[in-house]
Amino acid sequence: MSSSSSNYSAASAYVQSGQNIKYMIREGAASYYGGYYYGGGGGGATTPPPAAAPPPASAPAVTATTVSDLQVLISAIPIAQDGDVITADYHNSVRSAFIAMANRLGLGIITEEIFITNAPNLFKVDGQGEWKNELGQVKKAAADTGALRGWMELDLPDGARIKKMNVYASNDTAGTMKVKLRRQSVSSSAGDDLIAIDVANNDASTVKDGDVTLPGSTLGNSAIEEARSVDNQKYKYLFVAELDGGVSGKEAKILSMQVVLGK
Repeated sequence: MSSSSSNYSAASAYVQSGQNIKYMIREGAASYYGGYYYGGGGGGATTPPPAAAPPPASAPAVTATTVSDLQVLISAIPIAQDGDVITADYHNSVRSAFIAMANRLGLGIITEEIFITNAPNLFKVDGQGEWKNELGQVKKAAADTGALRGWMELDLPDGARIKKMNVYASNDTAGTMKVKLRRQSVSSSAGDDLIAIDVANNDASTVKDGDVTLPGSTLGNSAIEEARSVDNQKYKYLFVAELDGGVSGKEAKILSMQVVLGK
């Protein structure tokens, strides 16, 4: 009789009818019959090995439907390593996460553009005709002639980037009308016009807008880009309204102006 047959015959004496056989290794290893172990080589009973620890419970699968947008944005921020080239993705992913945080804190939906809106309240320029202040607007009255000049200070957030200026204004052929965004040194009257917008129609409901171009200068693109950055340490920012050759019987008005900040 073979060795394997002998093992099987010896073990079968311990297997009773109806007994639950958990498992049985018949060759080359210990065999377990009911509550008994038998050596694979036909030897006597041996001590059973310790029970294996149950496998750790696996973490639940995380899907996009169970993770907030904010968590996704934070996890998308690249991890910097020494020697890596820091690309625009690093900054932009952090920026997106901060915007999401601000929105979740109840600061309102943050968009790519911020509007600084003001109603005009113009100061008179010495020796020039003045704009008439009314509730929420200024105007050239029909009886006014000659040149009108007025200005007001604008409060712009330090470090912001000026994208453009909008103005809601009308001109019923009352003269040559222009509005400007100007920056001026905090320590002198020297300054630059950043934006100039001509107001040449009588439709105040249609926005007139202008980009930063440093009108009247011959400076290049690098100077224009530098001028877009609000620097309250060096400059104050002014809105200026001018009208030349005022015609009697005609009116002009300014309802509001907006400085648009953004990329």
